[in-house]
Amino acid sequence: MDIFETTTEIGGNTAKVKVLCELSSIVKDKYVKILDVGCVGPSPLQFWEPLLKKYPKNFELHGIDVVGIEKAKTLVETRGWKNVHLQTGSGYDLQSLYEKENFDVIVATQVLEHIAHLDKFLAEVVRVAKLGGWIFFTFDSAYPTGKYHFREPVKFFKILIKKILALIGNERHYDVPTL
Repeated sequence: MDIFETTTEIGGNTAKVKVLCELSSIVKDKYVKILDVGCVGPSPLQFWEPLLKKYPKNFELHGIDVVGIEKAKTLVETRGWKNVHLQTGSGYDLQSLYEKENFDVIVATQVLEHIAHLDKFLAEVVRVAKLGGWIFFTFDSAYPTGKYHFREPVKFFKILIKKILALIGNERHYDVPTL
């Protein structure tokens, strides 16, 4: 049975579909511990549904996000997914949430474009990844070029404010590229 036979909808872009295929080949043969940074999104855990249906006993999924975890926890409880553990948290705080070299696989799909301090984020990810493990990142493909132009001053100033807020620690709506 193919991984895509277990669902009728795969959200996101083709990079996410490729990651899902890679994850399917990883979890089918061995038990792995996975961390999903930014697990909620518009449809909480939709990305993981095919794997949770096909390989429910082959992996333990830990997920963090800065907002929306309660909605995702309700879904986990409703579906009876005993191998899914969620908590509110930031990718900048992985060292305070998890032990060093804790995860076989780390996934952050459509998250990097919301990270203002990429060096800090990557250092945290590397810290909790097991040596020889897998790390998967994808970008949102909706804006391969800038989203706003100087000719649209209202939109331009909104993104400028988001960038300033990110510099002082509020990245909830941070988005790149700017121009």
